Amino acid sequence: MVLSLLLLVCLLPTVSCQREATVSWAALVAELGSHAAIAGIASPATRIFTSHDRTGGNDDYSNGFVVTGDGWLTLAKLKGPGVLTRFWFTGIGIESRIRFLFDGESEPRFEATVEDFYAGKTPFVAPLCHGDQYCFTSYLPIPYKRQLRVQVSDDEYSKGKGKLYFQINATPFVRRSVQSAVFPIPTYVQAVIGKLEDQWSEKIDVGSAVAATQTIASGQRAVVGGFQGGGVITGFRLGINNWAELDFESRSRLLSELWVEAYWDGAEQPSVCAPLGAFSGVLWQPLSYRSMFLGADKGAFFNHFPMPFRRNARFEVFNTGKTAVELSVDIQHSGDVATTEAAYFHCGWSRSGADKVGRSHQVLDVSGRGRLAGCILGVASRDKSFWVLESDETIIRDGQKDVFWQGTGLEDYFNGGWYYRSVFVEPLYGLIQKRPYRTLQYRFHLNDAITFEKDLRMSFERGPGNQSKADFDSAVYYYLAEPSQAFGQSAGTSMLAPQDPLAASSLMTRLWDYERFGDLDNARSLLKHAIDTFGFDAVWREVLELRRLDYTAQIDGFASVREKIQGMSVGESPVAIMAQQLSDVYEGRSVLFSVYASKPTELWLNNKIIARAETPLQPIVAAVPLSQGKFSLAARSEKAAWPHWVQVAYRTAQLSGGVDRSWRAQIEPKGRWTEPGYDDARWTSVKSYAKGPPEMEAVPFVAPNPFVMLHSQAEGVRPQIAGHEGAGMYVLRKVLELE
Repeated sequence: MVLSLLLLVCLLPTVSCQREATVSWAALVAELGSHAAIAGIASPATRIFTSHDRTGGNDDYSNGFVVTGDGWLTLAKLKGPGVLTRFWFTGIGIESRIRFLFDGESEPRFEATVEDFYAGKTPFVAPLCHGDQYCFTSYLPIPYKRQLRVQVSDDEYSKGKGKLYFQINATPFVRRSVQSAVFPIPTYVQAVIGKLEDQWSEKIDVGSAVAATQTIASGQRAVVGGFQGGGVITGFRLGINNWAELDFESRSRLLSELWVEAYWDGAEQPSVCAPLGAFSGVLWQPLSYRSMFLGADKGAFFNHFPMPFRRNARFEVFNTGKTAVELSVDIQHSGDVATTEAAYFHCGWSRSGADKVGRSHQVLDVSGRGRLAGCILGVASRDKSFWVLESDETIIRDGQKDVFWQGTGLEDYFNGGWYYRSVFVEPLYGLIQKRPYRTLQYRFHLNDAITFEKDLRMSFERGPGNQSKADFDSAVYYYLAEPSQAFGQSAGTSMLAPQDPLAASSLMTRLWDYERFGDLDNARSLLKHAIDTFGFDAVWREVLELRRLDYTAQIDGFASVREKIQGMSVGESPVAIMAQQLSDVYEGRSVLFSVYASKPTELWLNNKIIARAETPLQPIVAAVPLSQGKFSLAARSEKAAWPHWVQVAYRTAQLSGGVDRSWRAQIEPKGRWTEPGYDDARWTSVKSYAKGPPEMEAVPFVAPNPFVMLHSQAEGVRPQIAGHEGAGMYVLRKVLELE
């Protein structure tokens, strides 16, 4: 089905009509899989209810609720008909209870503990719900016919105990009715939820393709696509043909030097005007990843926001760099005329530097009728801390003096908590870069529409009171009823990433993050750049050269580098030993085990200590001869105050892994806990992941090592064991089996 028809189907429920339309719960879920729906501007604006500090300060917790007097707090009382589109919370005790009361009923249709939410024991599970960023986020639509009250048990939050953070988004219906949600979730709704993951991963190829390859000289601009007669652009892909031959610095520079512009219906000013990195959602550095609307893969950069037009469309690329670039451009196009309520796509990029202390960063300031579709935000702090993430977002619309949307923290808006745990990618939000002390994050407003009739302004604080020394970069994606000049900087403005004084210290963290995305090509490219420019001593350069060979082995096969790795294994130096360990793993002769911890920690394999971690600056790796069967892997460590983590990892020729929530924990266990047959059924399951490791706020540096896909595939953990609040020894344990 062509996209314009999809637009019509998606927008019909929101268009004014004489009869009241009824929308099903399944249809509300299905909208989360519709790219086309985000182009409509007729939807009512989504409201937000949060715990933000009403005094304007930074205490954005334990505010905004109503004490009911019966042991409960009402976080939001929503008047129907409507749908709760997003529910985010953090800081709530795991034994506290959350419940939903519908339509004036005195008994909840749903009630569960916070622990149940995090454990996935409720209907709020993936792919619509997540709880691994020190918060819980739900995008499961919850319809209500007349009323919905969201409540949490008052475990002395009203008396100042704890820190109750929450954000609730809800959209009212206009001339639409709906039946209130029932639990358990009906099977027909569950079936639609089950299809979402496939929909999010599908390639967008609606309509015909216009493809071309052309070279754009330095300082020149070229038309790379033109269309007449109206239609919808369903996908824009730009490939850099010699990407594989480019070094990391050149790749990064092209993200800034190539500008994409789009003109709709004969407009003289571009409605899209952004560097390639901003237009495709990677911003500062090359990265292969995929969200619902943006992404990149091996030198190809794409944007899948629907782009309707009525008479004509023109795309241009402006090369502001010093060398010619050969590009391949693939534009997917549906020739059917866009529907009335499908607006014009706009995209712009903005930067405000650390010299703007005292001022908020403006993401968007635009007039007209339209819709905010989302943004990507890069933040680079010069305060040597993540304190800048205390910045709240603010949205003001339609000439109002009162704030329409007030957040509780920068990472909260992007569905993280407590300065995030680690990088992650979801279809509608994610964190694609985190290192000391900068983050890069995105969010799209698909089912939680932010529409406006006259104007809209969106900004982020520059830290509490705008006092942080931080650089902000943002790309904003939005729709307007008429084509307009894109908000932000003009074409040719430099958008190279802010200088990073900790680039060398954070190298291993950056490489691990690339590996978590499966992007070994850019990891190898970054590593070559680091070896050439970061000034490491001779031994570390040799270690990193060995790691670069390991990347090539992972990409092209061990045979491609066998001789080089075996050549480095001659002798008794530390690098020679590591090269031999690497060779033995690839040849299937041994298994790599690693322990990495903030406090002295022993790693046990069955009844033998195979490694000891002594410092949070360096993971310790041991190679053990490979044998089939079951074995017990355990780490014995001392609990300590923050920062605290323990990570155990392993790697064979075929697989890698490590500590996760399937592991067990216990305070100084009795008996032969080092043996595979030991019964640990009464032990506590691992409940809490640590940040990183390392916990970058305290330990921004990790010593280099050559082992790819080892530490990046394991989690750091911080066990929560009842009765173990102070210091003392505990054990993490898992029985594994090798075939």
